[in-house]
Amino acid sequence: MSPRSGGEAAKFGERYEGRWTTRHLLYVLLGDVDSVTVEDVGEISLGAEFTVRRGDKIEIHQVKRQIGDANEWELHVLKANGVLAAAQHHVSRGRQLWFVSTIPAAVLNSLADAARRSPGLQSFVEHMLTSQRLRTGFDFLSGKAYGSAETAWRTLQGLEVLWPDERDLTRMNAVLAGLLLEGAAPELAAVGLGNLVKDHLRTPLDAHKLTELLEPFGLRPKQLLGNPTIRQKVSTILTLWKESVERELLQPAIPIWPQVRPCNTWGLYWARWIRYRLPRSMNGMAPELSAWT
Repeated sequence: MSPRSGGEAAKFGERYEGRWTTRHLLYVLLGDVDSVTVEDVGEISLGAEFTVRRGDKIEIHQVKRQIGDANEWELHVLKANGVLAAAQHHVSRGRQLWFVSTIPAAVLNSLADAARRSPGLQSFVEHMLTSQRLRTGFDFLSGKAYGSAETAWRTLQGLEVLWPDERDLTRMNAVLAGLLLEGAAPELAAVGLGNLVKDHLRTPLDAHKLTELLEPFGLRPKQLLGNPTIRQKVSTILTLWKESVERELLQPAIPIWPQVRPCNTWGLYWARWIRYRLPRSMNGMAPELSAWT
């Protein structure tokens, strides 16, 4: 990914952050998330773009664009930008930190995934640090970043690391908005939902509040989602999408669709995935959803 000028980079970062925030507002309408608070108040706001409350869990979402011309986040750069300190702050208070960026943080992601799958620090050190890169990375976290292996391991357990493609975010936001909202075209509904945020900072946005704020713009939740069967099917589609994205991030593959030649472009790849895979996931859904298949 090529570097951007200062003004362009700032706008790009805000756009990306906005689309990730919109995704979680859609999760609120879906019922998967209780509320989203952008620019929360107090110590909970440290290093946070927004706070997600999901049952008894609290997620702190930190979104950062590319730094300079880097193609990956190195651990020492994450430390210098306050990401590692924010993670320790929130995880030590029983929360999760979600680090989301346009570029990978591959070492941090691998260490966090391994820590979550380890019953204890000793097992993690003996069995999960399977490469020199991971061992070097954990040594850095145990030393310069956190001062102890125990603190590093516990912090990693509360970390989620993602780097979703912006075009995929935009497309799937529109798909979800089309399923969840009526009153405008899906793309406009997603944009309208996202635009509510700037005027309602530090306000917990739950489903009731979002419905109230959307009404003056002619947008409202679709009544068909009162049907628990339909709600479950929409949730299933979303789950399938999440699982597929996770698999492809670990082992990306170029699919060969019927009558379509292989393609090496990620953007076109995801567009084809949505076009071919998502509609098949919708087969058998209620007639009300046929317009979106």
